[in-house]
Amino acid sequence: MGLKSWSSVVEALRGSLVKRAYSMTGRVYRGAGFPEPEDLAQGTIHKLIRAYGEDSLRDRPIGQLYSLAYRTLHRLVLDEFQRRREVMWAANTQSDDAPEPVSAGPGPEQMAMKGQRARAFHGCLSELTEHAQRFLTLSFELGSAAAAQSENGWPDGSTSNACHIRRKLIGRLKVCVRGRLDEPMEEPA
Repeated sequence: MGLKSWSSVVEALRGSLVKRAYSMTGRVYRGAGFPEPEDLAQGTIHKLIRAYGEDSLRDRPIGQLYSLAYRTLHRLVLDEFQRRREVMWAANTQSDDAPEPVSAGPGPEQMAMKGQRARAFHGCLSELTEHAQRFLTLSFELGSAAAAQSENGWPDGSTSNACHIRRKLIGRLKVCVRGRLDEPMEEPA
């Protein structure tokens, strides 16, 4: 592939990676320090060249090059989100110098509220179908909707469909629990 055609391939790839990066990070508050989609695209291209070498990349079919670039971008974005979570977690934890707050534990009101929330949650969970209950439980145990989908065999479709259904189920549970907590509680006899 000639120098001019290779540079046009790289520019087209960069444009496509920028669009993909925007779609991957567009709904998330990126905040200070999070790379812009253009930077993620450029980082992906540099990472590919370092890992495979420019000559090797030139010899690959365009479809394979794009596939490799998209996977690399996906991994780069996930790594960045993980880095951000760790930074935010570290900022929210107390320093080692600070004394631990002394607590006598939750009071009776907090314990009653915790029990009330647990009853509301389990009541709402029992309203879901058996497949949905098992899927949600596995999703939290395994840490992934895709893993829960392959283990449970439900829901049908792609892994992104499983993630979408998990979000919908969690949303339904939140609304149901809030509704139950807003209902007046019966006094024990």
